[in-house]
Amino acid sequence: MAADGPALIGVLGPIAVGACPVGAESPDRLVAVPGLRARRLLVSLALADGRVISADRLIDHVWADDPPRSPHSALHTQVSRLRKLLPEGVLEGTENGYRLRNSRTDLDVVDTLLAEGGRDAHDRARQWWRGVPGDDLGDGSPATATLSARIRRTQDALDGAQLTASLAEGDFATARSIAEQRCARDPFDESAHTALMRALAGEGRAADALVVFDRLRRRLSTELGTDPGGRGVVVVVMPTTVRRSLSSGLRRLTWCCR
Repeated sequence: MAADGPALIGVLGPIAVGACPVGAESPDRLVAVPGLRARRLLVSLALADGRVISADRLIDHVWADDPPRSPHSALHTQVSRLRKLLPEGVLEGTENGYRLRNSRTDLDVVDTLLAEGGRDAHDRARQWWRGVPGDDLGDGSPATATLSARIRRTQDALDGAQLTASLAEGDFATARSIAEQRCARDPFDESAHTALMRALAGEGRAADALVVFDRLRRRLSTELGTDPGGRGVVVVVMPTTVRRSLSSGLRRLTWCCR
């Protein structure tokens, strides 16, 4: 049986559990949860934030479109197995279903670090990603889709905070790396492309920034029938080293919206 204490549930990689006090959390404390059904059950309960989840809903999340002949009995078996992996009293049965008490997820830890702010907090938040989230949950379970949406929101918030800080501090290499990942996830994200152009220009690669803008303009025009920067003016700073004919200092390259 797992040790007493608050439960930490890891979802930012292989589904895992650990017992550790608030403020002393570490990815190293997490131990992988064996069994597809146990993992789905744990994720469904963890994402409910302490609310009771009905047995019928848990059955749907655990077995999806392939329920067993005696689903409630099978669920009880999975609950019993999962209890052995969690600290005492964390998985609670009620008249209407089940819930987790005295627990938090690594997503909660990341949200706390985001609220704290600062480069060090952002770097520590990144360390909680231990692999590809949801890879060990299989296909078909509503729990997988719910987890993906929740992680996407947290990932976007962390990316945005770290991207803004990196640009402000002149860390253009970090800003470019984050912006490139965001552009890859969403080819129509204008703010990510604008950040990428700023980072490239900051690295002295204004010509590449122009290529990024032209690619975005063509994509938006072809597929959405619109132009980039519909709410204002996109400004990229071009260092004079790009063109020898430019006077010393910086020249602003602007694209006015239509």
